[in-house]
Amino acid sequence: MRRATRRTEGNERARHLLLALVALGAVGVVACGVTPPRARFVMPPREGGTPAASATPATAEAVATPLAATEVPTPPSIPDVTIVAVGDIMLARRVTTLMELQGPTYPFERVRDLLEGDVTVGNMEGAFTERGTPLVKQYTFRTPPQLASALSLAGLDAVSLANNHATDFGVPGLEDTLGALEQAGVRAFGAGLDAERAAAPVVVRAENGARVAFLGVDDIGEVLWAGIGRPGVAPANLEGVRTTVEAACTEADYVVVFAHWGAEYSAAPTARQRELARAAVEAGASLVIGAHPHVLQPVERMDGSLVVYSLGNFVFDLDGDDMRMLGEGPFQAAVARITLSRSAPPRLEVAPVRTDPTEHRPRPATPDEAAAILDQLRELPQTAPAPR
Repeated sequence: MRRATRRTEGNERARHLLLALVALGAVGVVACGVTPPRARFVMPPREGGTPAASATPATAEAVATPLAATEVPTPPSIPDVTIVAVGDIMLARRVTTLMELQGPTYPFERVRDLLEGDVTVGNMEGAFTERGTPLVKQYTFRTPPQLASALSLAGLDAVSLANNHATDFGVPGLEDTLGALEQAGVRAFGAGLDAERAAAPVVVRAENGARVAFLGVDDIGEVLWAGIGRPGVAPANLEGVRTTVEAACTEADYVVVFAHWGAEYSAAPTARQRELARAAVEAGASLVIGAHPHVLQPVERMDGSLVVYSLGNFVFDLDGDDMRMLGEGPFQAAVARITLSRSAPPRLEVAPVRTDPTEHRPRPATPDEAAAILDQLRELPQTAPAPR
């Protein structure tokens, strides 16, 4: 981590931050370390069990001196951790122009105070490159590599590249993106120089010692898939999600999955989204965050874990024409603040934000805008676990 937990205090933050608390029940919790073989609430037995009685008669001195073997060790406590998450970040086209004119911090200046947390993450749409040939598709996004510093200056610690724009400019573009993010001090996950590295978790240690593993998977396509010795993006499939989450649970205290999924401009999650979320949760993920719909979608509690199906567009160069064609939905977004704990269900706080169509960057929502945003993030009825 580059910084300690940072919580902006005072009336200014209270005015911007509208809290939407998701009351998650503790029944059936399955996050890392919670249910067998990873029990959260059960102290593991001491190795060797209860010491056997000594065959040697105890002396007065021995009776008076406690034996070290009878002391019950106290397992180290695992700290809570606060994840701050945002949706799609697209720094190309007009956003690039504004950054070059106004400076790299331009897209985040009006919401910078909302991005303070133990670990701050988002979904990076596009490549940081000036090389490569664009893939044959409707939209391709790229940003000069030096502007990757905008993410670290905004406070982001890690970004998901598991999306349909990470390889818009082929392998050279992805290689440049990984290099630019590394130079900027931002961890990347969900894509890599081969399949193993694309699927591998990025483990971020918060300053309080909590270890958080981030995984990214893409269910949309229009990308170069990672393979053996082949750079690309990690695909979303049920067995792969289960395997990678279970493996990540052995490396971290909490596992967070970023999934690129769903239907664009749809305010409801698909059956496929819920199926993938269920696979991640049952494998041990504490939190699942989605992107790609470009609008907000509801949240859901699954077995004590939290699923945020879509946080909408965080930075996107939307304008008046987009408003007339697409309506208000793509302009609505949220900064999610999720507190993960080994002793309580996840807690969600939401800071509603809205894209300014003239400035092409997010700003805190007005009270009326915030009410509409929170309505889109309503909690779905809890679903029963899928039959095994």
